[in-house]
Amino acid sequence: MAPYALIAAALLLPWTPARIVIPTAVAATAVGGFVIGPWWIVLVAVMGGGIALSMSFAIRSGQLRDELSAAEDRIATLAVAAERERIARDLHDILGHSLTAVVVKAGLVVRLAESQPDLARENMAEVEEIARTALSDVRATATGFRQVRLATELAGARSVLAAADISATTPEALPPLSDQLSEFFGWVVREGVTNVVRHSGARHCTISVSAESVTITDDGPHHCPYEIGNGLTGLTERADQLGARVTVSAAEPHGTTLVATAQGDPR
Repeated sequence: MAPYALIAAALLLPWTPARIVIPTAVAATAVGGFVIGPWWIVLVAVMGGGIALSMSFAIRSGQLRDELSAAEDRIATLAVAAERERIARDLHDILGHSLTAVVVKAGLVVRLAESQPDLARENMAEVEEIARTALSDVRATATGFRQVRLATELAGARSVLAAADISATTPEALPPLSDQLSEFFGWVVREGVTNVVRHSGARHCTISVSAESVTITDDGPHHCPYEIGNGLTGLTERADQLGARVTVSAAEPHGTTLVATAQGDPR
């Protein structure tokens, strides 16, 4: 009866106890055969144990295949969710900045339309270029090829701040940065300058960059007017991916300071 009992154990027991119970039962049956019965009892016990262990291995392999398939399905679902979050975050950052620039420059065009029509036309051409760039960025974001660089964002920040009648102090030269850190700092400048234009009421904005941090300070009349909305939340998520940190605090004597600090430049 030993082979039947061992096969039943292989079918009914989970893998962890089965791999202990079956060899133990084979050893006990074999010892009993040596002691009380003919030699073929030992042979039958060993054959039954081999069949039972083979069945246990086969059953466990099937379970592992099922678990692997389920894990792959979960990973695929999480990947889709992560991609949706990336697209939503990037679209918010891109369109928020671009539309803010369009609004600011359009307001400037309205003010200049009668007194300085040539300058108004020049700014209107810039509005068109911003809109075209935003459209291109949206398409690139949807396909995952959107590239942001710190130097490019600093140039755009100067233009947007000037159109909003906010004087700016920006670095004349940038330290060597990896592509990963340059992209992250570019997003920081984009989001920070957008908040300065939208919410601060500032007359001056200072942007400073080091090898491990970027700081944006405005002289707005209030301390920390920024609400933690989608923009800052998305920026924090980007920072978490790099092991970096983003903080918003009150500046002295008034205004707001946004600081993004990386834990070393990941090269």
